[in-house]
Amino acid sequence: MALPSTLHHFDVRLSHVDRGVERDLAVKVARHPLETVERLWLRLLAYCWQWEESLAFGPGICEPEEPDLVALGADGSTRTLLVRVGRPELARI
Repeated sequence: MALPSTLHHFDVRLSHVDRGVERDLAVKVARHPLETVERLWLRLLAYCWQWEESLAFGPGICEPEEPDLVALGADGSTRTLLVRVGRPELARI
């Protein structure tokens, strides 16, 4: 039997002066049973660093070819931002 994901709730006060962003965010992040706490924090930091209205978490470890963060365009289908965290494989570089 597979272990379930753990849902983590974060209250983030985001202030990005260069981009003119000042927000209070309530972020929910699912942590896969095989994901380390460090990787979870790295995904959260990447989310805060690249935050925009359309940014969302990807499927994570269970889909290794998919990005960790994705931002969709106004039409809902065009990806405008892809973020992968962690150590890249040599073949991808």
